[in-house]
Amino acid sequence: MTRRQLNWQGFLFAVKDALRITCMVMVIITGAIIFGHFIAVAKIPLVLADWVGGLPLPTGWRARTEDTIDICRLAVETNYFPLWEAENGRFHFTHRMENPKPLQEFTKLMGRFSHLKEEDLAELQQLVNERFNLIKSLCEIGD
Repeated sequence: MTRRQLNWQGFLFAVKDALRITCMVMVIITGAIIFGHFIAVAKIPLVLADWVGGLPLPTGWRARTEDTIDICRLAVETNYFPLWEAENGRFHFTHRMENPKPLQEFTKLMGRFSHLKEEDLAELQQLVNERFNLIKSLCEIGD
């Protein structure tokens, strides 16, 4: 533009090139929409969730495969595995348990905890509580 080198032929070339790129983007967006509808109609998320839920637990956990979902759910409900995330340096819970269940409900489903005595479970509960309080304090800093 500053050298005034844009002639009619250059202008038409620029318009054609912009139109070509715009069409490519529109084809990509249309393909993504069609693919999204295919994923929904084929119920792939449901099939994938069933498949993941049916995966066997590690053998060292000594738990029944059919208890997989319950074990994962109890890990969250007992704060053994609290759900939180950090985004742009700010922490927040994605699912917070107001009244967490006792840790024994989580540990009784797996043989890997069967050797623990009451005092061991109490110590584990204390560690879980301390870790949860640490995450909670990080979340409160961002508020």
